[in-house]
Amino acid sequence: MIVGLHNKFKEKAIETFQEHFEHLVLYVNSFVDSIQTAEDIVQDLFLKLWEKDRFIDCKPAFLYICAKNAALNYLRTRKLESFLAESIDLFDMEDDNEAERDYMDKLERIYEAVESLPPQCREVLKKIYFEEKSYAQVAEEMHLSLNTIKTHIYLAIKTLRQNFVYVFVVL
Repeated sequence: MIVGLHNKFKEKAIETFQEHFEHLVLYVNSFVDSIQTAEDIVQDLFLKLWEKDRFIDCKPAFLYICAKNAALNYLRTRKLESFLAESIDLFDMEDDNEAERDYMDKLERIYEAVESLPPQCREVLKKIYFEEKSYAQVAEEMHLSLNTIKTHIYLAIKTLRQNFVYVFVVL
């Protein structure tokens, strides 16, 4: 009986993938403006759904919500990476050895700025940006409300921006 259920689950998953993959890629592409990236996001989404056995009662609306959230998580991560990269690019790099030292110093300053955040803000920021978890997942893990998570992220980013402005002005 268990084997029969497993086969039914597997068939449903394959059917859902074949039926919705291309549409979801086009939908995610509207957020990320890259077909390749959209395909990667949708493939990762299906893999996560597979791992969590979420294909049994999987409705198209659920897939689109998950796809949108995955795209927004991707963009949020890219935005933070871009912000950090732009912050580092503000400094002129003269020669390779000095540039490498400067780069490491800047990374250390960024790390210190993140570590100087209040404990919960720091933990929420790391979970969302570095572990790529959704606000809802972090709220559930930390036993906090969704609005509390949003407030922690807002305060963390506001503090980091102030620290980076201060670091860049001083240097």
